Amino acid sequence: MNRYTILSLVLIASVALLIAFSPEDDSVEITGYAENIHEGQNGMTFSIIDPEGNDIRAFYRGEVDGSLHVFKGRYSDDGNILFISEID
Repeated sequence: MNRYTILSLVLIASVALLIAFSPEDDSVEITGYAENIHEGQNGMTFSIIDPEGNDIRAFYRGEVDGSLHVFKGRYSDDGNILFISEID
């Protein structure tokens, strides 16, 4: 093998390792209004209505009101509920 082949293989392996071990960021940010707010023992469940009119089911451990917010969080494994970590 010549040095360009070896250099190419090292570069490809480096990129593959970088992709394989990079942290997976599956967080989302949604702007919308909170509706159908229900307070439970562990937090609040509600629907986020985004600008397109989508109804996104959400859970937050803190308090939430019906005004316009930016909701940050991650979807459950099955994608049915958005677990909110921060509200701006």
